[in-house]
This record gives sequence, C-alpha cells and structure tokens, in this order.
Amino acid sequence: MASSMNIASHEYWSPDASFTQVVKGSWKGQRSEHEVFITSSPQFLATLRYIYAGTHLPVSREEYSRYLGVDLSSIPEIASRVDGLVKSYGEVKNKAIEFRDKTWQAVVNFAGQIYEYSQTAGGSPDDSYYGNILQSITDYNLAKRKRPQDTAKMEESKSSIADFVQELLGYTSKLQEASKDLQDSLDHFDGDTYNHWASLNARLEDVKRRLDKDERQHLEGVIKTLQEASLIQRWGYDNDVTSAAQPPEYARCALYGVLPLTPASKRGPRESAIKDVVYATEEEIRTDEAGLKSARVVATDAQRITQEAKAVIKHVQSAKDAFRDLDLAWGRITTHLQKLQNLVGQNDAVPDVTFEASTIKSTIDSWNAFGSSVDAFRQYAFTIEPLDLSVEEWIKKIG
Repeated sequence: MASSMNIASHEYWSPDASFTQVVKGSWKGQRSEHEVFITSSPQFLATLRYIYAGTHLPVSREEYSRYLGVDLSSIPEIASRVDGLVKSYGEVKNKAIEFRDKTWQAVVNFAGQIYEYSQTAGGSPDDSYYGNILQSITDYNLAKRKRPQDTAKMEESKSSIADFVQELLGYTSKLQEASKDLQDSLDHFDGDTYNHWASLNARLEDVKRRLDKDERQHLEGVIKTLQEASLIQRWGYDNDVTSAAQPPEYARCALYGVLPLTPASKRGPRESAIKDVVYATEEEIRTDEAGLKSARVVATDAQRITQEAKAVIKHVQSAKDAFRDLDLAWGRITTHLQKLQNLVGQNDAVPDVTFEASTIKSTIDSWNAFGSSVDAFRQYAFTIEPLDLSVEEWIKKIG
C-alpha cells in the first residue's frame, strides 16, 4: 500500500498512480496508447454522450413528431403510447440537463483544484512545495551532520518543512471532500439512470405490443443487433480518440443519438464502419408505407434510448469508482504529509535522509507532467458538445 512506502522513495512524493489511466486503442489502423487524467477516460466520454443525447430529447407529442419527422396521425394505436414515452423522455432530459449544468461543472471545478495542487507541488524549482520540502529535509540532515551541528540551519529547515506541509494539508482536505461529494452526485445519478431505464423499458414494451408479430421480430432482431453494434462502435471511438490524444468530436442525430464526427480520412476504417451500420439501419426502416415507416421510427427510437440508458449504467459506475479511487489517493497523500508533520513536530525526528538534486527535479517534473494531463482535460471539458445534424449531414461530414 502507498501509505507504507518509505519516506525516502520517489513514489512517496510523486502523484498517486490512481490519478491517471493508460488507454490503449487504435488510430488510422495503428496501435495507440496515452496516459490521461482519470476524468479524461473513455468511461467519462461515454457518460457525456448519453448526457448530450438526453438534453435534447423531445418532451411533448408535437415536439416528438417534429424531432423524428413522423406523422403520428397515421399510427393512432402507437401514437396513443407516445404521451407516456415523452413523459419518460422528459425525466431523462431533466436529469441530463442537471448533470451537464451541475455535476459536470463540479467535475471540472474539481479538476481545477487538482491542477492548482499540481502546480503548487510542482511548478518551478524555487516555488515547488514538494521541491522545497525535500530540499529542507536534505538541508536539515546536512546541517545535523556538521561538527559542530548548525542548529540555526536545522531549526530553519524544520520550520520550512512544517510550513509547506501545513499549506499542502489545507489543499488535500478540500480535495478529499470534493471527491466524496462527486461520489455522492454520481451515486444519485446512477440510481436515477437505473430508474429511467426501467421506465423506458416499460414504455418500449408498451409500444411493442402495438406492433404486429413480424414488425416486433424485426425490431427485436435485426434492428436491435444493429443498434448494439453501434453502441460498441461508439465506445470504441471514445477509447480510440482518448488513446490517440485526439480531440473528441460528436454529432447529435435524431433516431441515432450522439455519433462520432471525426472524418474517416482522419481516423481511419473504423469510422467508415460506423457509417455502414447507420446506412444499414436506415435501410431496415425504409418502406413506402408512411404509417409503417412512422411505426418503425417510433419503436426504433424508443429501443435506442432504452439500450443507451442500460449501457451507460456501467460507465457511471466506473466514474463512481474513479472518484472513490481519487478519494483514497488523496487520503494516502494526506497520510504521507501528516506522517512528516508528526515527525517534524517531535524533537530531532526529521527523517534521516538526503535527496539528490536529480531526485528533487524528478519529483517536481512528475507533478508538472501530471498537471499537464489535468489541464488537457480542463481545456476540452466544455468544448465537446455535439453539433446538431441530420443523418445526411453527418454522413457528408465524416466522408
């Protein structure tokens, strides 16, 4: 465990391993790998895709008809179930907006606090708190080994250590508190999402009962298979774009939710495969009978959002786990600092260790590198909201 590390080890003073995640994927047909701050992980992108799809769901019969381009008057049996469907959509939409405006903002604010800590722990050699602590421990022991001992330098070094540690503990207590708050927020969202999935699934079953046997089998067979393939492809995109350190780009399309928007020429063959699944879905819905097509669109859309609600639950749970790990990590860092604080507070108990200049520099560099990964997340956190496009516009853009 990190808390049992030797105070002289590099790991003791470096960013906790759980702060980042190594993501492996593919880009342009080549393997790619990138280490990112935990909130830049694919699980968070997948959650955001669901959120951005949810914020634009229709919540009235009229809005629903316009959004999907269907004539509900041609399918009275199914149209009678749309009021219940959009009620469930409204519940999803309200929580999605709340997540976007409050929870996601809190995540970005939290990242800002961590970035500030990284710049305080790292920064320049003269200003780095960790650098100053390690240098002061070294200075204390060098002064102690002198004959006679340089007691003035020893006291100065002890005071310096105590001051820097106390400042850092002020940060870590706030970071632990913030990570706990975010765990709670995601826990509530997790519960809401499960309830939404149950509600949507009930509405979907209600719609299915209005379909004839062949259409129901068509929906539950080939269309569902295509939708499941699309979900897997989108998750693959979230993973690949992260592994290649590329900016994620998305489009929001009626009937399909949020789709990757990176051009195939930039990403490679995997983007073309996503387009193929959308083409195939369009073909399965296509028919010259207006009423039948409207029925297929309504059922397909209800099935799609129900599948997405179920799929996102595991990603939200992964996000919760990430904040639990961050909470534990800040707890370990707090323990490390408190251990040193307690030793310095005792008579002649400063750890008997000296640090090479290269070790001090390496520690500072590790915090600066970590800070860069946090800052990268902060820079794009609010820039990935999807463009609203028709399917035809989306196909044209991805090439």
